[in-house]
Amino acid sequence: MPAAKGIPALNLARFVAAIGVVCFHYLRHSIEPGTLQNVFGSGYAGVSFFFILSGFVLVLATRDLGAPRAIHDFFVRRIARIYPVYCLAWVLFGTCLLLTQLRSGPLSYYFLTRNAFFGLTSLLLVQQWLPGVAQHWNWPSWSLSVEAFFYATFPLLFAATRRWRVRTLVAVLALMLVLVAVQTAIAQGGNHPLLAGTVLATSWEDFALGLPISQLPLFVSGIVLARLYQQGVVVRIPGGWIVACLLVLSALMCGPRTMVAGLPRDAWLPPVFVLLIAALATTRLADKGLVARSCMLLGWVSYSLYILQSPLWRLYWLAQGKDPGVVYSVKQVLPFVALLIGVSVAVYWFFERPTEKWIKGHFGGGPRRKPEAPRFQLPFPFPKRSTLPRG
Repeated sequence: MPAAKGIPALNLARFVAAIGVVCFHYLRHSIEPGTLQNVFGSGYAGVSFFFILSGFVLVLATRDLGAPRAIHDFFVRRIARIYPVYCLAWVLFGTCLLLTQLRSGPLSYYFLTRNAFFGLTSLLLVQQWLPGVAQHWNWPSWSLSVEAFFYATFPLLFAATRRWRVRTLVAVLALMLVLVAVQTAIAQGGNHPLLAGTVLATSWEDFALGLPISQLPLFVSGIVLARLYQQGVVVRIPGGWIVACLLVLSALMCGPRTMVAGLPRDAWLPPVFVLLIAALATTRLADKGLVARSCMLLGWVSYSLYILQSPLWRLYWLAQGKDPGVVYSVKQVLPFVALLIGVSVAVYWFFERPTEKWIKGHFGGGPRRKPEAPRFQLPFPFPKRSTLPRG
C-alpha cells in the first residue's frame, strides 16, 4: 500500500500485524497453553487490521477517480503493487506441491486435475468466493481475493464518500463497526457443516462470513476514517491514544476468546484498530532519520512477508527433508521467521520494486499522491460543530 510510505508509524504497525499472522500460523501450537499462546493465537486479527488500513491509505493515495483514465491508472497501480509477488508465491507453492507429491509417488490424474482447479481459482483471485477452496492453495492468499473485491468497489466508494460531512461519516463508521460485531457474533453462534465429507468441507458460517462482501464493512471503515482525517478530525494527543489502544489490545489478546461485555472478544478488535490507525496517522514521533527509514522499510516488505510465508515454510522444511505439516518447537521456528524476513527484504528490493516500476511504465499508473496532514486538529471522534471546515 504505497500511501503508507509517508507515515512511518503506520508502516511499522503493518509489519507487526504481518508478523502476528506468521506467529498465528507457525508458533501458536509450539507454545504451552497460557498468556503467550493466547497472544500468538490472536495473530489472525492482523488481517482485519490490514483491511481497515487498506481503505484508509487508498483514500490518501488517490487524487481523483472521476475520469476513465484515472480509474485505469488506479487499477494498474493496484495490479503492479500486489500481483507480481502474488504470482511468485503462487509458483513457489505449486512447486512445493509437486515436490511433495513426487516424493511419495508419481503424479496422478486426480492430483493434477484437483490442484489445477485450486491453482486456477487462486491465480484468478476468486478462491474466497467458493466454499472450501482457499485453504488448498497458499491459504494466506484468501485475503488477496478479498482485497481484489475491495479494489473493484473502491472507485464507487471513493466517489460516494467524497462530499460526506463529518456527522455522516461518523454515523457510517459506527454502522460499519456494528455490522462487524454482528457478523462476529453470528460466526461464533454455530458450526453448521457445508459440503461435509468432500475435499471442500467447511461450515456455512465460515463460508458466508469469509465472503469478500462480508468483509466489506472493514474496508469501508478505513475509507470513512480517511475522509474524517482529511476533514481535520484527528487525534489531539496521539501518543496517549496509542498507549491506550495498545493496553486494550493487550488485555483482549492476552486472554482467551470469550465474551466481553456481552459481545465476542473479536467484536471489540476492529474499533480499537480504527482508533489505533487514527492515532498512528497523526503521530510525528519518527518522521526522520534511521528510525523512520527502518519503519518504512519494514512496512514495505510486510506484503512479501505475508504472501510468501506459506510457500517458504514448505520449502524450508522440504529442503531439510522434513515434513512441513509437523508442529516444531519455538527454537526451530524462529530461524525460519528470520529467514522469511530476510527473503522478504530481498524480494522487495530485487523483484517487487522493479516489476512494479516496469508495469507502471508500460501500462500507465500516473503519479501517486502522498498522504497530506490535516488542515487543523480537532478532538476525536466528536468534534465541535462550530470548528468544522466549511464548504
